[in-house]
Amino acid sequence: MRSNEKKKLLTNSSWQILFSIFRAVVGFLSMAIIANKLGPESFGKIQYVFSIHYLLQIIELISHPSIVKQMLLEKKH
Repeated sequence: MRSNEKKKLLTNSSWQILFSIFRAVVGFLSMAIIANKLGPESFGKIQYVFSIHYLLQIIELISHPSIVKQMLLEKKH
């Protein structure tokens, strides 16, 4: 790799890493504020709904590529 390509790669990667860290910090702080305002019982109910949503999202992400693959294989030109 040339040094220019390495520099571009490191710059691009650093932006993505910083964005991920920023998202994690903002998510943590917002959840802490919401938990403080709602209390344990109400916040627990919201977290239960979030957990179901995330589980369904994982199932969708696993099944989605296989569905796309099947559709592409069916439509051979």
